[in-house]
Amino acid sequence: MAEALAAVHMPEIRPVPAPPTFESLGLRASLVSAIHAAFPNVQHPTPTQAKLIPAILRNKDVVLQDEAGSGKTFGLVLASLNKPRLKYSNSEKPSITSIFLVPHRDLAHQIQWWIQRITESSGRNPPSLDTVVQVLLRDDNAHLGPGLQLLQERPPHILVATPAGFHEALEKQGDLIDFNLLSTIIIDEIDYLVETVPKTSPKLAQRLHKKIEKHPGITREILHTVYGHRGRLTSENREELVNEPIRAPQLVVSSATLRNHLKDYLWKESGIIKLGVDAVTVRGNAVHLHAKEKMASTALHRDISHHVLVVSNNRIQNISGAVEAEDEGRVVSVSAQNDEEGDVILDKSDAELEREQGEDLNSYSHSSIHLDTIVYSMSPSPINQDALEAIAAAFALYVPSIALLIVPSTTSVYRAVYDLRSLGVNAFNVDMLQDRNGRMHLLSGGAEKVRANPTLLVTTNAAVRGLDLPALQHVFILGVQNLDGESVTSRTLDAYIHSAGRVGRFGKRGQVISVIEDDSRPNSGKEGTSVKAIRAILQRLGIKPLMLKQFE
Repeated sequence: MAEALAAVHMPEIRPVPAPPTFESLGLRASLVSAIHAAFPNVQHPTPTQAKLIPAILRNKDVVLQDEAGSGKTFGLVLASLNKPRLKYSNSEKPSITSIFLVPHRDLAHQIQWWIQRITESSGRNPPSLDTVVQVLLRDDNAHLGPGLQLLQERPPHILVATPAGFHEALEKQGDLIDFNLLSTIIIDEIDYLVETVPKTSPKLAQRLHKKIEKHPGITREILHTVYGHRGRLTSENREELVNEPIRAPQLVVSSATLRNHLKDYLWKESGIIKLGVDAVTVRGNAVHLHAKEKMASTALHRDISHHVLVVSNNRIQNISGAVEAEDEGRVVSVSAQNDEEGDVILDKSDAELEREQGEDLNSYSHSSIHLDTIVYSMSPSPINQDALEAIAAAFALYVPSIALLIVPSTTSVYRAVYDLRSLGVNAFNVDMLQDRNGRMHLLSGGAEKVRANPTLLVTTNAAVRGLDLPALQHVFILGVQNLDGESVTSRTLDAYIHSAGRVGRFGKRGQVISVIEDDSRPNSGKEGTSVKAIRAILQRLGIKPLMLKQFE
């Protein structure tokens, strides 16, 4: 009897499920072998990749939202490589399978480099790289010359392009892409490429709608060209339209921040995506930001610590209210706060719109850099030198190997690099075509190892989206990015989220240090615009800034 009772109360022991493998997600064994050979540190898919890859391979539209550092873009690359390469009977050449649209050249080159590594590891006789992937950028008009010619002669399996480069190539060669033969279009960082109207005052919303109607933006134009017929699709005419000879490629959109007004545009205003019918959502960690936007979300790692240094008159100090942390590597409190203030996006400048349309931000020749250096040596710097000295000091104190500095889009990256080198910092502009300028840090480790001469990579907020530098543990942010006057809007929050998201990749710890100029009025006793703005950003994200003891 005792034995029987004991047997009854014995807890059930369930086997721990094995982590998913790339093969179990549907990737070919040969592709998985190449992945492991190219990137030995990549052994298992991340949770996001485990949901994303099967969704793409089912050929339904996918709306992907997860935190920075979750492996979104790398997962998109793997799923695209797994797609079969098709050759149609009426064509002498195989068609392009997938098109990536990305916001800037460095992300395009990062994707190309990942594919190059995997391709080179695929066997003794790997295919020519340009048959697997090509990049189309606005780079000295090469995309309209040699780039366009190569694309026509040898269509790749995957085409990676900025919207502007892709659009200009289509304008020059109208039959360049047969969208009926295309398998997938992927838009990475879509919230940065498609301008939308937030829920705000009716007058402002009407003004913004008119502006977008007049200048819809290149990515919108591409979406409407390829998927415009979907907006006419209803339950009443579905069968009629399905019978029409209209086929649109699978659409995959991705970002860490997908706000309600962008979602409204995708599946209400435009009807491009039919959720629950022809599309699936893949969501990861989310933090609610606004009571009025219950679905608006982002994810900031709990293992990222946030700090603010305020500089003025050769003085560097922590922002008032910064707290001492028991664990320097963690955020003290991440509790999202409701904010009843409405989101307002003011009119963007032509330069901002041009950047969001995929303009090549870093296409400077070596001769231009040399001439700039001569000019810099003969002219005072427009960049606050106290702020740069604060960055140089913190860099020397905290960075063992590599760090990233994000400067405002109105700031010259090359001037910042010149000024930092004058302060003894080993600084480079981000360029994914050059090993020392970023490429050597793609999917690599060892950031915690102390190096004799650590590297500081410099870029702008406009060019940082989607960059994946897993070795990175430190990000410096100069000033407050995308601040509209004195107002902290969703664009301001998103800029901080994506900047901070460059560290803490794949759950690793990271440190974000904002360096803010004290622009308060002398003897006013009130905080300046910049300090108030960074304080508002952190409060709305539910983050308490931590103290850096060396700057007490």
